[in-house]
Amino acid sequence: MSIEERFNAAVNVIRGLPKNGPYQPSNDMLLRFYSYFKQATKGKCCERRPAFWDVINRAKWDAWNRLGDMPKEVAMQRYVDELKKVRFSNTA
Repeated sequence: MSIEERFNAAVNVIRGLPKNGPYQPSNDMLLRFYSYFKQATKGKCCERRPAFWDVINRAKWDAWNRLGDMPKEVAMQRYVDELKKVRFSNTA
């Protein structure tokens, strides 16, 4: 299975999580998923930073922008790795 296939499968798992299900990712984890997804699908953040009063979108932008020139394939792998952390942390 290629990294792109694993990435797409991981995205489907995260998107399929029930909003009020037993597992609720932390805001930090959600920002990591968001930033890796954007880097993997769009590349380097070249959008304008949202205004200071747009707290949520500004946090998302900051998380994505911190990845800089990270290659798309690396972002895909990190997304998959984040999902593995979730899976293994909930098996104990």
